[in-house]
Amino acid sequence: MIRVRLSILFLVLILFGCSQKPKENVAKLQLNSPAQIFQIMEESKLVYNIDIDSTVTSVFADSPTVLHNQLYIEENDSGISLLTYNLPKQLLDTLNVAEFCFQVGNYHEALQIYRYIMTKSPEYHYALTLIGDVYYIQDKFDSAEFYFKKAIQENFIDYNAHWFLADTYKKIGLKKEAANEMTIAHLLNVNHEKMKIILKSYLSDIGHPYKEWSFEPKYSLSKSDHRVDIKFQQEWMGYSLVKAVWKYEPGYAESMIGDKYEENSMHTLEEREAILSYLVTNEDKEPINRIVKDGFVDEFILYEIFSKKVPSTMLLLPNDVFMKVVDYFNKYH
Repeated sequence: MIRVRLSILFLVLILFGCSQKPKENVAKLQLNSPAQIFQIMEESKLVYNIDIDSTVTSVFADSPTVLHNQLYIEENDSGISLLTYNLPKQLLDTLNVAEFCFQVGNYHEALQIYRYIMTKSPEYHYALTLIGDVYYIQDKFDSAEFYFKKAIQENFIDYNAHWFLADTYKKIGLKKEAANEMTIAHLLNVNHEKMKIILKSYLSDIGHPYKEWSFEPKYSLSKSDHRVDIKFQQEWMGYSLVKAVWKYEPGYAESMIGDKYEENSMHTLEEREAILSYLVTNEDKEPINRIVKDGFVDEFILYEIFSKKVPSTMLLLPNDVFMKVVDYFNKYH
């Protein structure tokens, strides 16, 4: 059952009537149209109470997660795991000494200690980034580039290695390469504001001004007994109804995902369905409409939604998928 405030009844009727024209590239999968979503809510044992609320904030309003710089990936028979480097206490104390030497300008001593740590813990590939940084601070850019590249080869998700390599390229006048590496660094830690500011500068250097736009769904969902309350800013009506059905309608998510469904996880199919409903009442919304037509829906979802909520999502992508997100970013930002 749906309980609709009079202030949005007209919008609901528009949503129901227009929904028979889904966007082609989004609708290739077995997605339910807005009309079908509305019918599911109407026939539900739950009571869906929906209302416009201009005060609802973005679902990304919480403090964004910034990733640690000591992450690496481990692959085994059980799958892929995202882990944090964990040096023994003695080597950690030694690392702190090296960091102090670096801060006070004793670069020779810092370099020697970083090399020592590598001999004792060769799996600690972040030491390569630290060694490269010593060379960088001394304007020894050839050596810095060598070690940053080696760090990336050993651990592609080391965003600092990409960041520092970008700065190295900038120093030696390779502006395009600098922008590319900074883009990769940003995608590996999307909520790091300082990196984003630097990236905008590097993109400007190559005549590619950063396109300022973001996808910020503004709605809220809550449930009490058999009542589901859905509040949203006007343009997010269709999007929020889909999100409510996926979250609360008994058996719905399972029917869409099957055995792969996991509660409180992010699902591409859910976002595709929500975007379909969003575009029905926002047909001229750019660049989202163009992104859908161009076939970049999955990359849009990965960057604009998943990575903002859980930035580690980007670190676990296969390389070919990650690079498609790079292409997406370059095309639309």
